[in-house]
This record gives sequence, C-alpha cells and structure tokens, in this order.
Amino acid sequence: ALRFSLRNDNFEAVGHILDLSLTNYEKNYLIYFIAENFSYISKENSTLTLQLEQNGIHKALIKHLINFDFVDSTYKDTIKTLLQIAKDPENAVFYHTILGILDCLSLDQELLCKRIEKLEALNYDSNKWLIDPRSALEIIYLKNKGITLANNEVLLKIEKFKSDPFYLDNKAKEFPNVGDVLSLLLVITINLFYGTPSEVIKICNSIAKLYPKLFTSKKPFAVYLLNLSAVAKAKIKPDPKTDQMEVILANLMDRRHKTTTLYAQTLFQSLKAYQYKNKMEYEKALSIAYDNIEIYKRNNLTIYEISAYNLVINIFNEIGNHEMANNYTFIKMNVLDSKNVNTAPFHSTAN
Repeated sequence: ALRFSLRNDNFEAVGHILDLSLTNYEKNYLIYFIAENFSYISKENSTLTLQLEQNGIHKALIKHLINFDFVDSTYKDTIKTLLQIAKDPENAVFYHTILGILDCLSLDQELLCKRIEKLEALNYDSNKWLIDPRSALEIIYLKNKGITLANNEVLLKIEKFKSDPFYLDNKAKEFPNVGDVLSLLLVITINLFYGTPSEVIKICNSIAKLYPKLFTSKKPFAVYLLNLSAVAKAKIKPDPKTDQMEVILANLMDRRHKTTTLYAQTLFQSLKAYQYKNKMEYEKALSIAYDNIEIYKRNNLTIYEISAYNLVINIFNEIGNHEMANNYTFIKMNVLDSKNVNTAPFHSTAN
C-alpha cells in the first residue's frame, strides 16, 4: 500500500501512514523505506523533489526524526538519503545539522569540516535558530584542532542560557519546535567538548524552565534530557534524587519499551552502570560498560565510547587493579590517536 501511494504521488496517505502506532524499530524502518523509494522515484520524476516540498513531506518526516536514534543502523542512512532529495535550504540545514552532530560524536574532523562548508554554502537565515548550526559545529571542530577561542559568541550565549533560560528564547512556548530541539541538542553536544557533567545539569534545568510542560510530556526529547541529567548526577554527586530519576526512567523504558529508541535505552544502561559503580557493584557496572563500548564502536559514536572507557578505568582504579586501568587507558588513547584530534582535553577520566 505504501509503495503504491509513493508511486502515485498520494502524499496525504504517506502522512497518515507515518502517524500509525508502530514500534520505534518499525517507524525507523518505515521512514527509511519512504526515503529510499522517494530517492529512486526522483531519478525518473524530475518534479518529485519540488512536490515533496510543496506537500510538506519533509516537514512530516522531520517531525518523526527528532527522536535522534543514533544507534539505529538505518537512522543515519535515512538522513543522508533525504538530504539528497531536499530542495528547500531550510530542510537541508536540518539534515546537515543532524549529520554534523554525528560527525562530532564520531570525532571525524574531515567529515565535520566538509559539513561546515556545506552549511556555509546554503546561505540560510541563522537568526531563525536559537543556536546557529554552522557556528556550533565550527567551534567543536576548532576545539578538536586544539585552537582556543576567546569571547566566542556561541559559547557566551550558552553560558548566559545556564543562568537565564529565556536568553535564547524569550517567546512563551509550552514545547520547543523542531528547530528549537535541534538547537538545544547542539548546546548539549557543545557541552561534551567544552563543559562538564555539572554543566549538563544546568543546561537541562534551564530547558525545563524554558519549556515547563516538556518534562511531564514523556516526549522522546524529554526522556533524553531526563537521562542526561540522571547520568550527570550519577557521575558527580549521586543522591536520592538520582535514584528517583532512575526509577522513573526504568518505568518509562518498561512501559514504553516498543516506542523507546535504542539510543535512549543505551543512555539508560549508562546510568545503570554509574549507579552500580556508586554502589560498589563493580562486576555489574563493568558488564554494562563493556556492552555499551561495543554499541558505540558499532555506531561510530567515539565520544561516548571514550566516556565508557573512562568509567571502566575509574572502576579498575577504585578496586586497585591499576594494570587493567592502564590497559584501558592505552586502548582509549589509541582510539583518540586514530582520530587525529587534539587528545589533551580527553586525558581526564572525569567525564
């Protein structure tokens, strides 16, 4: 039915199909199937790309892509395919920004440089964004090159946002729109390179104040932010509230298992690993950390792979097995060396 609708330009049917109640895996594969078919049809039908824009198909698909399922094998391929058939620069910016964030997480400086150049060539209106995507990706690129920035506008904006949530967005809104969500994800990604776990908590608190109904909505982005806050607290100052957040997330994962992204599930496993470490249940913590390392390797999420190595190193140091700690430090540094980035910011195991 879907293939028939695609071939006959029945765009309204595509919208209805996207709104079906499906598991997260099914939804991701459905969007991938739609993207691949549109790409194939566009080779025969030169007007299709314009029709997709006119009928709001990209907007409809983008609405379902802000779950940011970075550990689903089809997610990145879907974004790449949709980018090839995106005629409107604003849609192209959205796709390039998601791919740019993945370039950052993979520490792929070559791809990131090309991504910045492509965003610059689009000549889009950066004022429509809470955080300009090109500028955000550029400061991460420079950080990985070992170039220090002074009084950078984006970094100053983020610093102000931590104390004044309405600094980025002074329009009263219950929920962030698609562009806002992507801008906030850029803020979080920048913090991976310039900030600390305590800064993650400040950022999430500011987002909660800016969009008060978001955290009670159980939307994918809300679950993601709750996960981030809980992991940050578990890293630096675990307390009863951290345990409470873990219980809430466990219930959400259990009740909404079919619609929870693999990415969210992996982040939740990270939380459990840190919590086990804090309770000195080291074998359980290591078991999860090893599993996560394999997931991050498979999906080229190097920045998270490094974080998982840090957890393993800290556990072995705590139990007095310095030989194993040194072994994993060596593995971690080899991974970083293979990426040709400035390794100095990654020496610490605090993050």
